[in-house]
Amino acid sequence: MSFLTGRSGAGKTTFLRLILLLSSPTRGEILVNGINISKLPRSRLASYRRHIGVVFQDHNLLGYRNVFENVAIPLWVLVKGQGN
Repeated sequence: MSFLTGRSGAGKTTFLRLILLLSSPTRGEILVNGINISKLPRSRLASYRRHIGVVFQDHNLLGYRNVFENVAIPLWVLVKGQGN
């Protein structure tokens, strides 16, 4: 588990958006484990993102679910999508 902290305006959200490929870099490369993720084909994005979990400051959790249930929702969706 890793944590990203810093002062307001330091670029934490921008960094996370780039790592998650929610934003594209205007120049340079984004290397994760030696792989330039900014060049990943769309077909590999979902697989890449399955290995990353992020809770933003404005977390948008479902109020009628507890924390465990909120965190487990993506796994439930994945299992349901596989027909199990």
